[in-house]
Amino acid sequence: SVASGQSTKSRSFSIPTSAPNGSYDVIWGLWSGTPGSSTMLGSQTRTSYFTVAMADRLEVAKKFAPILYLHPNERYQPRPVEIVLDNAVLKKNITRGFDDQVRQHPTPEDLTLWSGQDYYLDLEDVSPSNLVDLLVSYIQDDAGAWNKYKTILQTSGSKYPITVYARFTEQVSRVVVQYWLFYFFNDWYNDHEGDWEMVQLTFPQDKTARAILNDGITPESVSYSTHFSGQGRLWSLVEKEGDHPVVYVANGSHANYFEAGDHEVVVPGVNEEASLDETGKGLKMTPDSYSLVQIYQDTQWVLFQ
Repeated sequence: SVASGQSTKSRSFSIPTSAPNGSYDVIWGLWSGTPGSSTMLGSQTRTSYFTVAMADRLEVAKKFAPILYLHPNERYQPRPVEIVLDNAVLKKNITRGFDDQVRQHPTPEDLTLWSGQDYYLDLEDVSPSNLVDLLVSYIQDDAGAWNKYKTILQTSGSKYPITVYARFTEQVSRVVVQYWLFYFFNDWYNDHEGDWEMVQLTFPQDKTARAILNDGITPESVSYSTHFSGQGRLWSLVEKEGDHPVVYVANGSHANYFEAGDHEVVVPGVNEEASLDETGKGLKMTPDSYSLVQIYQDTQWVLFQ
């Protein structure tokens, strides 16, 4: 509010389009007094301003965003990380099964304060089935996870939409677009809470985001995450719908494949004999049906490790 006889002034600002690519901190404040004799009453910083070049990057990410086919029996879909943060406890590892609780339902900012190999997120109401499993194995409560997931979606409305995260980087003068997928639970041979997968597009050298859009440039290669490794192909050899690479997501493990069908896989320490990753044309997720969210190196929860 402004007292009688006083006035307020504001000043608009813009970031020059010639500024180097990146996000910018913009600080503004509230001052009281007269020119030359004033006091700052408060200030705030906002980091969501970005250059035109970064807007170009988002358009590139949208143009080539993947089409994902889940297996017909798949129960989980990629969701925003908040589906776990809002339903988990941040803990510090002391000794297995007897760890310290740091924060219930941590925020992204909390994750920047407590990060490192001793800290982890533990879903509420999802636990190993007995003490033996807790102490000597990694058997997880897959039934509890599924019930928790269903309850969250049934009671939260549209709070946790199907989501794909886009990260745009430049490595050795090459544009690289990564699409990160976060699943609530990995329901395969190695059950575990939370599951990250990734699709990566690598573009020709020395081509900017604007050139990619203006000149119709396509990626040179595509890489899909698959368990502890991954696989890659030339863009010309990848199944596509328009400019969108097609990804077949394995049932339970969420490993990504270039073709539908059964894929034999051996994961060291999990299954010593070949097991099957099953893929097929179940739920189809297109860029029009999921939320594409751009993330940056300084996105708060990205820094948690």
